[in-house]
Amino acid sequence: MSICERLFELMGTQRGRQEQLAAYIGVKPTTITNWKQRNSDPPAKLLIPICEFLGCSLNYLLTGEEKEDADVIRGISDDALKVGCLWDGLDEAGKAIILGDIYRRAEAMTMASDALAGEQFRAAK
Repeated sequence: MSICERLFELMGTQRGRQEQLAAYIGVKPTTITNWKQRNSDPPAKLLIPICEFLGCSLNYLLTGEEKEDADVIRGISDDALKVGCLWDGLDEAGKAIILGDIYRRAEAMTMASDALAGEQFRAAK
């Protein structure tokens, strides 16, 4: 079963449900109708909000499995999954900008941590 098929199975046949989902994730109702008619999956950046609306896990929407595969999912926070979904929606230039920012912030944090450790060492003498 595809993501699209699972999405519509979870939504059921309640009237107005597609419109509610569209409003929740910030798209036009026709966008959701098009997914159904074309059997196309929603963009990665919308998967987390869709799961929030439907009250299901991302793992279930993607795989149809209730239980998360411990070897794959263990230790990955919800925030990391959200970042991963957003990452997939970026173009190459956007990814390069974000990676550069991450490396700069990590280096700044390392330098600050090293400086603090040095101050604590000098204070202990």
